[in-house]
Amino acid sequence: MTPEIILAVSSNCPLCPAVKQTLAEMATKNEIASYELVNIQTEPSQLEKYQIRSVPWLKIGPFILYGVHTQSEIKHWYQTASSPEGVSDYISSMLNDGNLNNVAEMLKHSPQLIHEFIPLIAADDSSINVRLGISAILEELAGDKTIQVLKTDLPDLLKHANARVRGDAAHFISLLHDKSLIQMLEPLHHDPDPGVREIAEDAIEYLNSL
Repeated sequence: MTPEIILAVSSNCPLCPAVKQTLAEMATKNEIASYELVNIQTEPSQLEKYQIRSVPWLKIGPFILYGVHTQSEIKHWYQTASSPEGVSDYISSMLNDGNLNNVAEMLKHSPQLIHEFIPLIAADDSSINVRLGISAILEELAGDKTIQVLKTDLPDLLKHANARVRGDAAHFISLLHDKSLIQMLEPLHHDPDPGVREIAEDAIEYLNSL
């Protein structure tokens, strides 16, 4: 499936011509398919439609990119936009660089991709930036319908061999605001790791307080 490409620009944006030129050159070389060009000054309704914060704004499939990017970067995201591995790579890259808003914006357009958080939560080699970024996004979405789909994924992580993963899963389960999940947290009262036990107790107390 060919990823949709949308570039939002404005007439007084000093960086926009460079991105337009890059896409034009890539289209000429058949490195990307055709793309839609949106001028937010002549089409202000697109600002709300796509929730654009600034320009240049580039959407490649589910991926959101701000600013100027090289042809190789754009080509990479274009080629990986349709694969789960590409989504995981995008999330990791954005969170590592502190671009939490890009990931949050992607989820607004494609909420089903939040499932890709699970392998990153479970991975032993996820960086601290990725872990903190995921936590910040889920805490921002606490109780929101966007994250309810994680009810099917997070409970399995409560049995993970890594105590850090079990603790993170317990905390994230509390953010779903579903008291029926307390029964899944109760076995952690006997977890061998004291940190996990404390997080689980806090999660249960939080859910009971809702």
